[in-house]
Amino acid sequence: MFHIHTLNGDHFDLTLEALLHRKDVRDVGGKNRVRKFINGEKGSDAYRGGGHTLSYAEKSYRESINLKNELEPVFHAYQIMSSPVKTIPPDMKITEAWIFFKTTGIYHMPVLSSDGKIRGIVSDRDLLKSLLIENDSVVNSTDGIISDIMVKEVITAGRFTDIRRIAKVMFDEHIGSMPILDDNRKLEGIITRSDILHALVNYPPIKLWG
Repeated sequence: MFHIHTLNGDHFDLTLEALLHRKDVRDVGGKNRVRKFINGEKGSDAYRGGGHTLSYAEKSYRESINLKNELEPVFHAYQIMSSPVKTIPPDMKITEAWIFFKTTGIYHMPVLSSDGKIRGIVSDRDLLKSLLIENDSVVNSTDGIISDIMVKEVITAGRFTDIRRIAKVMFDEHIGSMPILDDNRKLEGIITRSDILHALVNYPPIKLWG
């Protein structure tokens, strides 16, 4: 399930089909953040599919030792999202935000109000439209704040949303990141294109779209 957040209020419970029929969804544009994977484990030498069939002896052996670390396909947002999420307030100065981005090594940040509601999202590209950077330093001055440049309509998804659908929305709508909400509609994580690629590399059985 997907949600749209605007400055005028939240519109929840949009299906993939309803979301993709929207024509006015705006484009919203992750360095070494901790990624959350199923059971907190990465790949092992467990059976990965790909056409290989286990022999009767192999199956019996696995059952006899009660193997519990076999990989499973990753299907839901909470299994690959990055968490916790770095956020910024809408009244932060653009120059300060640039320093924050560089310090954290992150390329996308949700913009949260003081009460924790999503007000927008901003990327490093959005910042660069207002800044002149030389040798990683800001050389021009601006009094602009994040609310002046942030994308004000944000697509989010629930923690149990199928990541194949998230990937499709990100591709079709040219979105670089998608905030993930918990059951109380509070920001819990974020998924970027690199998170999806990381899941594909570490979980070969996963199929993005069938």
